[in-house]
This record gives sequence, C-alpha cells and structure tokens, in this order.
Amino acid sequence: MHNLVLFCKTFIRDLDRIKTLKASVDKFNADKIPFCIVCPEAETDIFKRQLITGKEDYELIFFTDEEVTGKELSKKYESKGWVGQQFAKLLFYKKNICNFYVILDSDLYFIQNFYIKDFMHDDNTPYTSMIEEKKDSYIAIQNYLKRKGKPYSFVRHGQVFSKTLLEDMEANLLLENNLTFEDLLEISPFEMQWYGEYYMLTRPFKLHPCSNLFKYFWGEDTYFDARIKGLTVEDFIKAGFIGILMQTYHLKDKVYKPSLFFVLIKKMRTIPRRTRNFIKNHILPRFKNK
Repeated sequence: MHNLVLFCKTFIRDLDRIKTLKASVDKFNADKIPFCIVCPEAETDIFKRQLITGKEDYELIFFTDEEVTGKELSKKYESKGWVGQQFAKLLFYKKNICNFYVILDSDLYFIQNFYIKDFMHDDNTPYTSMIEEKKDSYIAIQNYLKRKGKPYSFVRHGQVFSKTLLEDMEANLLLENNLTFEDLLEISPFEMQWYGEYYMLTRPFKLHPCSNLFKYFWGEDTYFDARIKGLTVEDFIKAGFIGILMQTYHLKDKVYKPSLFFVLIKKMRTIPRRTRNFIKNHILPRFKNK
C-alpha cells in the first residue's frame, strides 16, 4: 500500500484539461508520487490512450467510476457529474491503495516541482488546508456535527484525505446513525467541508494547517485582474504556489497566459526614465493587442 497518492476524478468533457494536469505531473512530480485517475468505465480506454506516454517515472493508476463508487451512487445522481466527483473523493479510501490521497481537479496544473513534504508534515500527519470563513452552507455542516468554535472553510484544492479518518467517519457517523454519504451531501453538498469538519470534531492526528497551495482563477474578473497587473507564472511561484486552477466553466484558457503588454508596463517601472520613454513610444504599441 502506498502512503500518499495524487487523486483526480474526471470525465471525457475534461479530457483536454486533465491532459494539461498530467503533463505538469510528468514534469514536476519530483518525489514520483503515484497518480490515480478515476473516470467512467466507458471512457477509460480513451483516457489511457490520450494520457499514457510510456515515459512516466511514477506509477500511473486508473480506476473506473464503477470500481470506486459501486452502488453507492443512486440513480437520481448519475447524471450529475459534480456529485459523482464528490462521491468518488469520499469513497476512494475503500480501494485500500493508500493511507492518504491528495484531491486534485482536472482544471488544476502544477507550475513548479512539488514534493511529499508539500502535503505531509510527516508520514502519519497531512497538512490541512483551511481558512477562517463564514458561509451558510459550511456552517450547516458545523451545526449538524455540533462543533463549537470559529467557522472554517476546508474546500481547498490540494486537500489531503485520510483513509483512517474516512473509515472512522463511516463507522461512527454514518453506520451508527443509519446514514450514507449521500445523506450528508443532501444536507450540504461540500465533500471537503464534511471531511474537514469531521476532522475538527475527532482530531485523529495533530492539526497542521496550511494556506492555499494553488493560485485560484474562478472567473474572468480575477483572471483579467492578474493579467493587467502584469503578473506572470514566476510571480505565483515566488508567492509560494505550486500550481494554478483555471476554472473550467468560466475560463477558456487551460493555462495562465500573462499579458505581454502589461508585463512590459510593469517592468518599465524598474528601468531608467530615458529607456522607459523609448519603450513606451516605440515598443509597447506593438503589444497592446497581445
């Protein structure tokens, strides 16, 4: 059994996105962490043909949705892809392939070398990505579990799920109360929040909180704002991010594309005035539409 693996639940509509993610794992997976991909059985051959290069220096493992969720997913949810992703994330521990798994989505990709130490404090203790945030749908879970204290958000990409915690969750929250994961998601449809709140309630390992591992671009507004500031991938690396999220449903670009025009504007502030004026009058006009 592996101690830690990367995990991504995907489907055919996100094929181009996960190709970008897979290429970044090929390039930056410094510790050769195994990568598990879950997709519908009918699409597995396509994903294998498109993703396997034969040059992987880490273990690439495929599972089907049916293998992971089994009969856990009721008919009313089969057509809702996002719900299927939630179930796969919560039930993957039952495959007994690892002790911990890093939750990745298809629209993420890595921008620098990443290591086990980015996700694990030690062999038995993952980092928990969390921030203080008050949101009704999150507080509903906190209230259901009767946890006192400040509200937190655990809906963070790169979150590490623990097999031990999920087993305890199944035994002492679900089975003991005649519930299923489906029942929990009916109360509040945020699988990472359920995981994080149950962790805060039970504390099976010491808490080591961490900030976001990925730079998020949820929509065109945040993407545009970063570009007009002249930000580059190097800026995100300097800020400590190991990857970038390009939200599938709101952004057409699969990777971050800095604006050459605004990058030059930003760099002009650091050069002598005479040179700056020459660039402004003769060079920048060529880049205004790029």
